[in-house]
Amino acid sequence: MRSGSIATIAIAVALYGAAPAAAQDGAYVNPYVGYYAFDESSFEAAFDRADVEESPILGARLGWSSGAWGIEAAYGRSRFETELRRDDVVFPDEETTIHLIYAATNWTLPLGPVRPFVSGGLGAVAYSPENRDGATDVLANFGGGLKVAFGERFRLRADVKDHVDLCEAPEFEEGEGSDDVGACFDDETLHNIEISGGVEIGL
Repeated sequence: MRSGSIATIAIAVALYGAAPAAAQDGAYVNPYVGYYAFDESSFEAAFDRADVEESPILGARLGWSSGAWGIEAAYGRSRFETELRRDDVVFPDEETTIHLIYAATNWTLPLGPVRPFVSGGLGAVAYSPENRDGATDVLANFGGGLKVAFGERFRLRADVKDHVDLCEAPEFEEGEGSDDVGACFDDETLHNIEISGGVEIGL
């Protein structure tokens, strides 16, 4: 075995062994704010013109970590406003609120005060339009980020997540529309990107 391979394995083993000891254990809360890039591809396919104006995302995570592993429950809220046109028909502008509710598992690699992590989870995404009934889809998400410790109870945290909306199209009656249109008009997968930051506070 080459010396370079031996050194790589030794470093990996050392980091794995150090992870439980270096990680900060216990419960925490993580309020955050960021940017939520809504996947408007379904609107673009269904309308001649689809303009979507996005809003920031606000939310909080409640978690618990032990060693390198952790679990957390999260809630996020964002909004988007649509301007849609099809066949010279201009649809009324509408504002829709997005609710993200999910649980995730995290794996953290402590490297001194800087700790990169990966995350994945499942939950639901609910759409609440102003003038129609809402729709709820299954949500999967994955991503990662960095935690930077300062003090004994606080960590700066930055996340990048892909919120995967496993979209189910509404059922339209012949000659009629549907009041419960969410983010898609066909069964498809939408990728909504969150870039956020906040502070983890140990409880």
